[in-house]
Amino acid sequence: DVQSYISAVGAEALAHAMNTHFITGTGTGQPQGVATAAVTTGDTLAAKGVITTDEILDFAYSLQRQYRPAASWLVSDSFILAARKLKDSTGQYLWQPGLTASQPDILVGSPVFTDAAMPALAPTVDITQAVYGDLKRAYMIRLAGGIGITRSDEYAFATDQITWKFSLRADGRVIDTNAARKLINPAA
Repeated sequence: DVQSYISAVGAEALAHAMNTHFITGTGTGQPQGVATAAVTTGDTLAAKGVITTDEILDFAYSLQRQYRPAASWLVSDSFILAARKLKDSTGQYLWQPGLTASQPDILVGSPVFTDAAMPALAPTVDITQAVYGDLKRAYMIRLAGGIGITRSDEYAFATDQITWKFSLRADGRVIDTNAARKLINPAA
């Protein structure tokens, strides 16, 4: 069943592209990404691409108290690798793995979620390395209808090809700049 296969693969590709825009979109011709948006900068790393225990704690507590109970981390895999190595002053790891399969890992008391669209922990100037906050209050996604799938036997008739078009009307925007913070690399 080629039609079902193409529909599934196309919808998955569209979902991945939209996810990337929801994380790193410019806001011009695409959604405003939560990592590139105007959420408040909570902290700047002392060294590009390197995190310390004190910076994680300072960053987490830069978020206003009312947003902390529902706060979560949005980070890259490389950020998680670095964070898993961090220890407090007694030698205990800050990272706490989820105790059951359905529970997320915990960093400084808040769940951690990874996304391939988040910038990797790297020595790149002014790049967001982590987003922390109550993301349900900070960011809104609006979907206008479902995924549109159109097939055309006529568009590429001269080359005996069938074309498929996938479309989705959606937008994303930061709605509360205080509900989340971003951790960035230093400018110089």
